[in-house]
Amino acid sequence: MKINKAYWRKLMKTEVFDAKKQITPRQVATFFESIEMLDEWRQAKIIAVYSALPDEVDTAQIIAKWSMVKKIVLPVVSETQMEFYEYEDELYRGAFGILEPKSDKIVSPEAIDLIIVPGVAFDRCGNRLGRGKGYYDKYLKGCSAYKIGVAMRCQLVE
Repeated sequence: MKINKAYWRKLMKTEVFDAKKQITPRQVATFFESIEMLDEWRQAKIIAVYSALPDEVDTAQIIAKWSMVKKIVLPVVSETQMEFYEYEDELYRGAFGILEPKSDKIVSPEAIDLIIVPGVAFDRCGNRLGRGKGYYDKYLKGCSAYKIGVAMRCQLVE
């Protein structure tokens, strides 16, 4: 059955905006602490994390925390693709106003052990609905890393 992606993106925009106002920094910390309990996180040497947009679960604190113990890589978006670069403490506003690392050290998809993935919505089978540009969809096809989708409860749909 084909879903109407535009409908779901519009619906989620309202749902997520309302839910984001309710989420506390402690709830975000608890969520990421649960990831730290996973064997996949413990074994990972290189972890890819997204730089959060205003309607996404914030990752700034976790990037700072995890970068003390793991190699963290962040996405850099061009017109046609997304690649991950090493995080080295400095960020700047790149494409779409997203914070990107000031680094020239690109990391191949094969080198990433775990990737934290944002999404507009997810289902229980692990399918995700993104923003519509396909950057993550294209990247994830060539990445064998353990994948964890990050979303608020309202973003989990049938």
